Order: sequence, then C-alpha cells, then structure tokens
Amino acid sequence: MKAFNKDRPNHLLPCMLQIVLIFLIILLQPFKFLHVSYDVLMVMVFAFIIIMALKRKIQPLPPVFWFILGLYTLSILISTVLSVNIHESVDGIRSEYLKQIAVFGLLLITAATFLEKRNALLWGFFISGVIMNTVGFFPYFFGVFSTKDLRLLSLSGSYTRLTYFYVLYVPLLLLLLPGRKRKATIAIYLLIILSLLGTLFTQTRGGWICVPLALISICVLTKNWRTLVIIAAIIALGSALVYSVSPSIRNRITDFREIVDGTGSLGMRREYRRSAINAFIKKPLFGAGYGKYIFRDIYKIYKISPPYEAPPTSDSHNTYLEILAQRGIFGFVSTLLVYLFFLKRVLMLRKTGGDWGRRLFEYFIAISIAFATFGLVDNIYVKESGRYLWQVAALIMISPISLSKQSDVDGV
Repeated sequence: MKAFNKDRPNHLLPCMLQIVLIFLIILLQPFKFLHVSYDVLMVMVFAFIIIMALKRKIQPLPPVFWFILGLYTLSILISTVLSVNIHESVDGIRSEYLKQIAVFGLLLITAATFLEKRNALLWGFFISGVIMNTVGFFPYFFGVFSTKDLRLLSLSGSYTRLTYFYVLYVPLLLLLLPGRKRKATIAIYLLIILSLLGTLFTQTRGGWICVPLALISICVLTKNWRTLVIIAAIIALGSALVYSVSPSIRNRITDFREIVDGTGSLGMRREYRRSAINAFIKKPLFGAGYGKYIFRDIYKIYKISPPYEAPPTSDSHNTYLEILAQRGIFGFVSTLLVYLFFLKRVLMLRKTGGDWGRRLFEYFIAISIAFATFGLVDNIYVKESGRYLWQVAALIMISPISLSKQSDVDGV
C-alpha cells in the first residue's frame, strides 16, 4: 500500500482516522460476534462524517444523485409512516438505512486521497476473507461454526450471508491475480478454492449457482479463458470429491422431494412469495412497511391460506418482491434508479478511467449478474450485504473519471 500523502501535515490526523475507519469497518463487517465493536465504530463514523461535513471536507455529489437519493429516502420514510409495524420500520432505518448511508459517506470524505481510501477498503475486505477462509473454515471439520445439519456458518453466523460474502469476494480475488508473481498467484488460487469449498459446505443452492456464476462472469468479461478453464476444472473436481466423501452434501444435491411435492423450504418460500404479492396488490404505491424483519408482520397480515402453515420468516426470499412488498412501486423504482445511476457511472469509468476503471466495471457487472440471479431466491439487500453494495457504490463515486487523474490510480 502506498505511503500517505506527505504534503498535508496539518491534515494528517483526519487522514489517518479516515483510513483506519474504512479499514476497520469493512474488516469487521462480516463477523457476527464482533457486532458490538462494529456498532461502536459506526458511532465514530457518524461523528466523523458530521465533523468533516461541517468543515466541507466531503466530495460534492452530482445534483441528479441527490435527487435520486432523495426519492430513495422518501420511499423509506413514507413506507415507515404507513407501516404495519412502525417500531420495526424505525429500527430498520437505524440498523439498515443509516448504516448503509454511513459507510457510503465515509468514503466520500476528502481527508485521504482516493488511492489511500481505495487501498484501505480493498485490504480490509481481502483480509476479512482470509480470516473467514481460515479461522472461520477449518474448525468446521471439528463440528465448530456449523448448524446441526452440518451447514457451514464460518464467522458470519449465517450460511446464507456467508454465500453473499463469497459472491462479492471471489470475483475480487480473480481481479487481483498478479500475473507473473507465482507465489502470490498460488495464494490467490488457494483462497478461491477455499471460498468455493466454503460455498459448497454452506449447502445453499442459491450460492452453488451464484458464486460460480460470479466467477464465470468475471472471466468472460476479462476474456481470461485460461483462468476460466482452471476454475471450471477446480469446481468440477472439487465438487465430485466432496460429493463422494460428504453424505450431507450428497443428500442435499440428490434430494428433489421439495420440487416434486412442494414441501420443505421450497413450499414455504412459495407461500412467503404469495403473501408478498398479496401485500403489494393491497398496498401497491408505498408498500406495507420498511424494515429488516418487517416481513414477519407482513406475512401474518397478508398471508394466503396455504396447504400447510409456513412459520413466519424475516423475508420473502425474493429481493424484488421484498422491495415491492415493503416500499411498493415508489420504493422499487427509486431503488432501480440508484442502481442505474451507478451503472451509468461505472460505464463512464470503463471508457475513461484507465485500467482501474475497466476492472471496477468488470467487478460491478459480475456481482450484478450474480446478485440479480440470487435475488430470485433470497433477499440479498439486508445487513452487511446491503452495506457492501453501498461501499462498492462509494468506490465507484470517488473513482476518478478522467484519464488525466490516473497518476493517483496505480496498482493496489
């Protein structure tokens, strides 16, 4: 990582503080057992953003983005006022929306240079993945960090959220492949293999599809056919080996009972989606209420009598229906506008942002394809996965558009 800018002695403290906060926030973000420490850091982030904003040390944002963010925020506020459970919606603003905006705003502060902020973010994310794939993975084989039915939790506390992490992490590893540096290349491939094994042991079918999909997408976008062949061989051989030695994985792959008779998690998810559709039909404009766990209340109120009673759950297991049920058409359109804004910006970076802009575009498209698919079977826009997406958005926002600024954008 490059040395800090020595031309700013009077601003060294805020520069250092911003870099440390960026690094620690993304480093601790996926670890459930550190949520208290993370929340303490978030308080520091809020205070730091306010102080630096008062000093006007924050990157100006395009007026069109302020307008879109205003619509997005308004959709949350309206759905909170009209919520089926206002207390849960207010808590959702605290635990979801404000944290997402905070991690986004932290990267917009101009105390540190772009290069310093980018490297702090990437190093923090990279190291968190190393910890997840070692400390959080190997104890699984001794019965630690797993559920009763042997699904890997690692340090995330959730097999589903762990697969979200891998969707974001594995494409980044491929983009970090150093080429001729053999030892570093071997280390990256080992991390990819561990990430794929981790995904397999979560026994999350959506992850089985979407993590390889993210890998394939990044290989196609970069036209790295050699790596694609290597990754395909690793996936095929690794899956066959684990299938042959792991009864739990074998049972998970071969059990199609849920598809045949509509029972189990597949049957329950169908009922959750039916209730989400019903909630959207009843409240199409502004939804039934914003919140991390608001769907428990939505399901109880808007459920349609199923063949068997599905227990209340925290979400509808479909990102698109979840947004429509929570915030209606207004919320869905405003969320789509946020995504389209950053898609347009990353397209500009691809054309004029040099090698970094091209790589960021490839990464953004790869995770977009994977999460768009994952969103059909799960709600991806919650907890740390939502914050990761806003951190990617902030990275896009602060990346120099013009080639004339490429002196600040060299390798990690």
